[in-house]
Amino acid sequence: MLELTYLFCIYSVLGWVVEVVYFFIKTKKFHKRGILRGAYCPLYGFSLACCTALTYDIINNLFFTFLVCTLICTAFELVTGIVFDKLLKRKMWDYSGLKYNFGGYICISFALIWGITAAICVKYLNPLLLMQTNAAETVLKSIFSAVIIVLMLTDMFSFIKSK
Repeated sequence: MLELTYLFCIYSVLGWVVEVVYFFIKTKKFHKRGILRGAYCPLYGFSLACCTALTYDIINNLFFTFLVCTLICTAFELVTGIVFDKLLKRKMWDYSGLKYNFGGYICISFALIWGITAAICVKYLNPLLLMQTNAAETVLKSIFSAVIIVLMLTDMFSFIKSK
């Protein structure tokens, strides 16, 4: 459980960084991504933690790992997109202009991108992030995870309260 929590935190932060960099390259301007104040995007954390948990037994079969990761990431993106749009009246992304999209929430090209990226993370990045660590490093990972989760929860409660 500690490992999944740690991966959730790492990928929440890493996902936010990737989005910020992507939009900076695309627009040449800094865009703070997401609805939360902090430098994290829980969608990435939840998606990759689920991918990690659900591909544990098939990790050596890269095709099935990719398939499962694609389905998980696409499902998270669809549900999150609909919730943000319908409940919060906020469209965080719009794939309407892309081929084979569903309501602008998901599309085949990004589903494949998320599936490939998640499979690479689960197969190759996770082992680096979860290398055997000594007790001090385990404590640091636990502290890092606790800090990120407390910040994220505080941020979420603040956001909900403001609505």
